Amino acid sequence: MCYFLYGGINEDANLGDLEKLKGLYHFQPATATAFEIGVNNNNSQFYLNSDVYCDCGTPIGLHHPNKKGIKEYADGIKALRDVRSIKYIYIAKSWRENKIKSRQTVHIDDIDLPYFLAEVENDCLYEIQMFCKYY
Repeated sequence: MCYFLYGGINEDANLGDLEKLKGLYHFQPATATAFEIGVNNNNSQFYLNSDVYCDCGTPIGLHHPNKKGIKEYADGIKALRDVRSIKYIYIAKSWRENKIKSRQTVHIDDIDLPYFLAEVENDCLYEIQMFCKYY
């Protein structure tokens, strides 16, 4: 059994912009409900966030904000702010057969992203709001 990292983005985000940002991690269009069902479905590959077999080696959720890989993941999330019509992203880290047990919502401007990613809990669906908060 393994840990898996999942990623989603709001459905009306510009997919052309998202394609231009293709990197190590992937974010699929989803609603909160569809994303949670996908994560809870043990056979779902659609929302997997990376190309590796499993994410047991990910630094996400290991309580070390300076660990190799955290900054790259945080930079990838920050780059998503350039996607037109982006409102939120979803991330979750879950053991293969576990289900989502809780949800948390934060705004990207209110968190220290590397620290936040280092403290991600297993089996929690995180919504990171990306919209411009101040005008």
